[in-house]
Amino acid sequence: MKKTLGGLLLLLLLLLAGSALGEISTNLRKETTYNPDNKKVATETYLDDNGNPVIADDKGYCTVRYTYGVKNRVMKIELLDESGQLVNGKAGYAYCEYTYSFRQQTGLAYYDVVGRPARGPQGYHREETAWLNDRYHLSTWRYDTAGNPVGLHRLTEYVQIGGKQKVLTDTWYSVGGEMAAGPDGYARLEYDYVGGGASRIAYFNADGSPFLNTKAGYAAMRSEYDKNGRVIKEWYTGRENELIAGPYTIP
Repeated sequence: MKKTLGGLLLLLLLLLAGSALGEISTNLRKETTYNPDNKKVATETYLDDNGNPVIADDKGYCTVRYTYGVKNRVMKIELLDESGQLVNGKAGYAYCEYTYSFRQQTGLAYYDVVGRPARGPQGYHREETAWLNDRYHLSTWRYDTAGNPVGLHRLTEYVQIGGKQKVLTDTWYSVGGEMAAGPDGYARLEYDYVGGGASRIAYFNADGSPFLNTKAGYAAMRSEYDKNGRVIKEWYTGRENELIAGPYTIP
């Protein structure tokens, strides 16, 4: 009797372990179909070994369906179950919708299966972006399901030089309006200009101190130009305003 109970307990533990592993990862294959009008992806569906549609355990949906609009831009992305009905995925939403101006994406919002505002994978319900002359970024704000600003927002200022819009500042702010570190680590990017060229490009932390942008290779770059607009002097500084070599480029 003890041997039987021990065997049953071992079998139960193995079954539970297999179930737990199944929830983390499922060995499925993905089938993709394409829209005949624009040749873009129409659906992506997960299938089991027998070719049957199945919900992927780690995603919470079976099929992703794409809807396109003018200029073949994605207008809607829907998550579906095995029967083709909307389902809330692991990320917390069932579908998302995009809005556009003539050239730019202006909005993105997430919803649940009954169309209520839902939080998307990055923690917000809706993102709105405004553009200057439908070309230059002005602001990006994100909101929760109640319509309150959340996370960071980004504001860009411009100056017009020679009939062209030039970035003056590009800054990330917290909900409270304080400068905050953005996705690339810096809180603020500033430009100064002489004629049509940038005489200074500088990155800053939220406290206003120099930020060493390793992608750019400097915290600040300063340039001098001759009367023909050609660079004749250029120097770089680091996080302590010390002179550094700056990015290396092959002539």
